[in-house]
Amino acid sequence: MTKVVWDGKTLAADGRMTSYNMLAEDRFAKITIDTVSELRGSTVICYALAGSADMVYRIGEWIKAGCPHDVEWKDANFECIIITTDNAYLYATEMNDILPIKHSVTLGSGGEFAKVGLHLGKNSVACVKLAAQMDLYTGGVGTFIDCRKKKLMLKEFEV
Repeated sequence: MTKVVWDGKTLAADGRMTSYNMLAEDRFAKITIDTVSELRGSTVICYALAGSADMVYRIGEWIKAGCPHDVEWKDANFECIIITTDNAYLYATEMNDILPIKHSVTLGSGGEFAKVGLHLGKNSVACVKLAAQMDLYTGGVGTFIDCRKKKLMLKEFEV
């Protein structure tokens, strides 16, 4: 599964990917930088996915198309955080809507542990690490991006 955390400044995710309760990958990049697409009049900075790994390409194409509501995801179950120059948004297949994120949000397994970290004032990277201590589906080599920086770079950290 996945742990993705947005703290209002930094987007962080673990690198663990599982399949049928088995470890499949520990270096899977769940954050994608995208400075070409637009959403609600703002340039997309990046997005992160929690759910099926095979959805990464389809989500990218959907975002490039402007996130149309008429897309059928057919048996897909995922959540996505989309960060733009002006706002952060949450999309989940079960609600089929794009909602603005007011402060912070966590996606994926171990979310309750990461939320405690946010409540205690920890940043998104520290929250992913905290979740990894309690949730066996969170781990590997994580990535994060500081969305306030002029030069956008995906950096790694050990979960």
